[in-house]
Amino acid sequence: MKQNINKYNNELKVINTQEKAYLLGFLYGDGTITTYVEKTGRIRYLTKLSISIVDKDIIIQFKEHFPFFNIGEFDYSKYSKNSEKQISIAKSSKQLYQDLILNGLYPRKSYENANKLRIPDIERTLIPHFIRGFFDADGCITTCPKWNFRITLSNTNKEIIDWFKLKFKGNVNDQFYQKNPKHSPAWKWIISCRGGVLKFLEMTYPYLKIKEIGIFILLL
Repeated sequence: MKQNINKYNNELKVINTQEKAYLLGFLYGDGTITTYVEKTGRIRYLTKLSISIVDKDIIIQFKEHFPFFNIGEFDYSKYSKNSEKQISIAKSSKQLYQDLILNGLYPRKSYENANKLRIPDIERTLIPHFIRGFFDADGCITTCPKWNFRITLSNTNKEIIDWFKLKFKGNVNDQFYQKNPKHSPAWKWIISCRGGVLKFLEMTYPYLKIKEIGIFILLL
Protein backbone atom coordinates (compact mmCIF):
# COMPACT_ATOMS: atom_id res chain seq x y z
CA MET A 1 0.00 0.00 0.00
CA LYS A 2 1.40 3.37 -1.03
CA GLN A 3 2.24 5.64 1.91
CA ASN A 4 0.59 9.06 2.04
CA ILE A 5 3.58 11.43 2.10
CA ASN A 6 1.32 14.35 3.04
CA LYS A 7 0.41 12.73 6.35
CA TYR A 8 2.43 13.50 9.47
CA ASN A 9 3.72 10.22 10.91
CA ASN A 10 5.51 11.41 14.06
CA GLU A 11 8.68 12.29 12.15
CA LEU A 12 9.54 15.00 14.70
CA LYS A 13 8.64 13.06 17.83
CA VAL A 14 12.32 12.16 18.22
CA ILE A 15 14.98 14.59 16.99
CA ASN A 16 17.64 12.16 15.81
CA THR A 17 19.01 13.53 12.51
CA GLN A 18 20.84 16.66 11.40
CA GLU A 19 17.86 17.72 9.28
CA LYS A 20 15.43 17.41 12.19
CA ALA A 21 17.74 19.32 14.54
CA TYR A 22 18.18 22.10 11.96
CA LEU A 23 14.41 22.38 11.42
CA LEU A 24 13.78 22.44 15.17
CA GLY A 25 16.30 25.26 15.59
CA PHE A 26 14.66 27.21 12.77
CA LEU A 27 11.24 26.74 14.36
CA TYR A 28 12.63 27.94 17.70
CA GLY A 29 13.84 31.10 15.99
CA ASP A 30 11.14 31.92 13.46
CA GLY A 31 8.34 29.37 13.62
CA THR A 32 4.93 29.33 15.27
CA ILE A 33 2.69 26.66 16.71
CA THR A 34 -0.84 27.69 17.53
CA THR A 35 -4.42 26.55 18.03
CA TYR A 36 -7.62 28.12 16.78
CA VAL A 37 -11.31 27.27 16.84
CA GLU A 38 -13.29 26.89 13.62
CA LYS A 39 -16.88 28.11 13.27
CA THR A 40 -18.00 24.53 13.79
CA GLY A 41 -16.29 24.54 17.19
CA ARG A 42 -13.53 22.18 16.06
CA ILE A 43 -10.07 22.96 17.46
CA ARG A 44 -7.29 23.14 14.88
CA TYR A 45 -3.56 22.80 15.57
CA LEU A 46 -1.21 24.63 13.20
CA THR A 47 2.56 24.63 12.76
CA LYS A 48 3.91 27.30 10.41
CA LEU A 49 7.23 28.80 9.34
CA SER A 50 7.33 31.86 7.04
CA ILE A 51 10.40 33.56 5.59
CA SER A 52 11.22 35.98 2.79
CA ILE A 53 10.76 34.63 -0.73
CA VAL A 54 14.43 35.54 -1.26
CA ASP A 55 15.33 32.56 0.94
CA LYS A 56 12.89 30.15 -0.69
CA ASP A 57 15.62 27.51 -1.12
CA ILE A 58 15.45 26.89 2.64
CA ILE A 59 11.70 26.22 2.47
CA ILE A 60 12.14 23.95 -0.55
CA GLN A 61 14.80 22.02 1.35
CA PHE A 62 12.47 21.59 4.32
CA LYS A 63 9.74 20.34 1.99
CA GLU A 64 12.12 17.79 0.47
CA HIS A 65 13.12 16.40 3.86
CA PHE A 66 9.65 16.69 5.43
CA PRO A 67 7.08 16.22 2.63
CA PHE A 68 4.13 16.31 5.03
CA PHE A 69 4.44 20.12 5.09
CA ASN A 70 2.45 22.24 2.64
CA ILE A 71 4.12 25.18 0.86
CA GLY A 72 2.37 28.52 0.48
CA GLU A 73 3.17 32.06 -0.67
CA PHE A 74 1.70 35.42 0.28
CA ASP A 75 2.59 38.88 -1.02
CA TYR A 76 2.46 41.24 1.97
CA SER A 77 3.89 44.08 -0.14
CA LYS A 78 0.39 44.57 -1.58
CA TYR A 79 -0.66 45.91 1.80
CA SER A 80 2.50 47.64 3.01
CA LYS A 81 5.48 49.05 1.14
CA ASN A 82 7.71 47.98 4.03
CA SER A 83 6.68 44.33 3.69
CA GLU A 84 7.65 41.70 1.14
CA LYS A 85 6.53 38.44 -0.37
CA GLN A 86 6.75 35.47 1.99
CA ILE A 87 7.01 31.73 1.44
CA SER A 88 6.01 29.26 4.11
CA ILE A 89 5.66 25.66 5.17
CA ALA A 90 2.65 24.76 7.27
CA LYS A 91 0.86 21.73 8.65
CA SER A 92 -2.43 21.34 10.47
CA SER A 93 -1.76 18.43 12.83
CA LYS A 94 -2.46 17.94 16.52
CA GLN A 95 0.24 15.28 16.78
CA LEU A 96 2.91 17.52 15.22
CA TYR A 97 1.88 20.32 17.58
CA GLN A 98 2.22 18.00 20.58
CA ASP A 99 5.55 16.55 19.40
CA LEU A 100 7.05 20.03 19.03
CA ILE A 101 5.89 20.98 22.52
CA LEU A 102 7.59 17.82 23.84
CA ASN A 103 10.76 19.04 22.10
CA GLY A 104 10.68 22.43 23.80
CA LEU A 105 8.52 24.70 21.63
CA TYR A 106 5.56 26.68 22.93
CA PRO A 107 2.73 28.62 21.31
CA ARG A 108 3.21 32.40 21.58
CA LYS A 109 6.86 31.77 22.45
CA SER A 110 7.74 35.44 22.01
CA TYR A 111 5.09 36.66 24.42
CA GLU A 112 3.53 35.15 27.55
CA ASN A 113 5.32 31.82 27.08
CA ALA A 114 8.75 33.34 26.36
CA ASN A 115 10.20 32.23 29.70
CA LYS A 116 9.09 28.63 29.18
CA LEU A 117 11.25 28.04 26.11
CA ARG A 118 14.08 25.58 26.77
CA ILE A 119 16.98 24.11 24.82
CA PRO A 120 15.81 20.71 23.52
CA ASP A 121 17.11 17.49 25.00
CA ILE A 122 18.88 16.12 21.93
CA GLU A 123 22.17 14.34 21.34
CA ARG A 124 25.28 16.48 21.75
CA THR A 125 26.35 15.80 18.15
CA LEU A 126 23.11 17.36 16.90
CA ILE A 127 23.41 20.58 18.91
CA PRO A 128 25.50 22.39 16.21
CA HIS A 129 22.73 21.71 13.70
CA PHE A 130 20.09 23.03 16.10
CA ILE A 131 22.22 26.17 16.52
CA ARG A 132 22.56 26.48 12.73
CA GLY A 133 18.80 26.48 12.37
CA PHE A 134 18.31 28.97 15.18
CA PHE A 135 21.01 31.26 13.79
CA ASP A 136 19.72 31.07 10.20
CA ALA A 137 16.26 32.01 11.49
CA ASP A 138 17.02 34.59 14.17
CA GLY A 139 20.64 35.67 13.75
CA CYS A 140 22.60 37.89 11.42
CA ILE A 141 26.14 38.68 10.32
CA THR A 142 26.96 42.33 9.62
CA THR A 143 30.08 44.25 8.64
CA CYS A 144 31.46 46.93 10.94
CA PRO A 145 34.05 49.70 10.47
CA LYS A 146 37.65 48.69 9.75
CA TRP A 147 36.61 45.34 8.22
CA ASN A 148 35.35 43.88 11.46
CA PHE A 149 32.36 41.57 11.53
CA ARG A 150 29.53 41.06 13.98
CA ILE A 151 27.23 38.15 14.76
CA THR A 152 23.98 38.93 16.57
CA LEU A 153 21.39 36.62 18.09
CA SER A 154 18.20 37.91 19.71
CA ASN A 155 15.49 36.17 21.69
CA THR A 156 12.84 37.07 24.23
CA ASN A 157 13.97 34.19 26.44
CA LYS A 158 17.01 35.12 28.55
CA GLU A 159 17.73 31.46 29.34
CA ILE A 160 18.15 30.66 25.64
CA ILE A 161 20.66 33.49 25.19
CA ASP A 162 22.42 32.49 28.43
CA TRP A 163 22.78 28.99 26.99
CA PHE A 164 24.49 30.36 23.87
CA LYS A 165 26.85 32.40 26.03
CA LEU A 166 27.73 29.32 28.09
CA LYS A 167 28.11 27.12 25.01
CA PHE A 168 30.73 29.44 23.51
CA LYS A 169 32.29 30.64 26.77
CA GLY A 170 36.05 31.08 26.48
CA ASN A 171 35.99 30.76 22.69
CA VAL A 172 34.65 34.14 21.60
CA ASN A 173 34.67 37.74 22.81
CA ASP A 174 31.04 38.67 23.25
CA GLN A 175 28.53 41.15 24.69
CA PHE A 176 25.16 40.46 26.26
CA TYR A 177 22.40 42.92 27.09
CA GLN A 178 18.67 43.55 27.04
CA LYS A 179 17.69 45.78 24.14
CA ASN A 180 15.13 48.51 24.79
CA PRO A 181 14.27 47.14 28.26
CA LYS A 182 11.41 49.63 28.69
CA HIS A 183 9.71 48.64 25.45
CA SER A 184 10.91 45.13 24.57
CA PRO A 185 11.77 42.02 26.59
CA ALA A 186 14.23 40.76 23.99
CA TRP A 187 17.83 39.91 24.87
CA LYS A 188 20.72 40.30 22.46
CA TRP A 189 24.02 38.41 22.26
CA ILE A 190 26.77 39.91 20.09
CA ILE A 191 30.12 38.58 18.88
CA SER A 192 31.89 41.63 17.53
CA CYS A 193 35.40 40.59 16.46
CA ARG A 194 36.50 38.83 13.30
CA GLY A 195 38.22 36.02 15.21
CA GLY A 196 35.12 35.43 17.31
CA VAL A 197 32.92 35.29 14.22
CA LEU A 198 35.24 32.74 12.63
CA LYS A 199 35.27 30.67 15.82
CA PHE A 200 31.47 30.75 16.04
CA LEU A 201 31.12 29.58 12.44
CA GLU A 202 33.78 26.91 12.94
CA MET A 203 31.95 25.49 15.97
CA THR A 204 28.47 25.87 14.50
CA TYR A 205 29.10 24.70 10.96
CA PRO A 206 31.54 21.82 11.63
CA TYR A 207 31.36 20.50 8.09
CA LEU A 208 32.93 23.71 6.75
CA LYS A 209 36.68 23.97 6.49
CA ILE A 210 38.42 27.02 7.96
CA LYS A 211 39.45 28.17 4.50
CA GLU A 212 35.85 28.00 3.27
CA ILE A 213 34.67 29.94 6.32
CA GLY A 214 37.29 32.60 5.63
CA ILE A 215 36.13 32.93 2.03
CA PHE A 216 32.53 33.17 3.23
CA ILE A 217 33.45 36.03 5.58
CA LEU A 218 35.39 37.89 2.88
CA LEU A 219 32.39 37.71 0.56
CA LEU A 220 30.09 39.52 3.00
